[in-house]
Amino acid sequence: MAQIKSAIADPTFAGGMRKLAGAIPVELMIDGKNVLALLFGAISTGVHGLSDKECLERAETVREALEQFAARLDYVLKEPAKLRKTVGKLEKISLPSREV
Repeated sequence: MAQIKSAIADPTFAGGMRKLAGAIPVELMIDGKNVLALLFGAISTGVHGLSDKECLERAETVREALEQFAARLDYVLKEPAKLRKTVGKLEKISLPSREV
């Protein structure tokens, strides 16, 4: 938690990203890569010298990565709670004689 607070307090996004490097949960990694860091690199590199086609391709890649990251984040945040709720329901409907 201290690492996250330090990253938030950093006046630059790049500095905050460096401080968060080891704090990103493995469940949010995609193929072992920190998608937030990759997205930062993709959008922080100057696009003014790129063609319209290159900018659109980069924007599409960023959009796709954000969608995948958001889906993974949603899963990581919601699924454990959903699973606990389901197990709780199972406990309520299970009969003591059926314990394994």
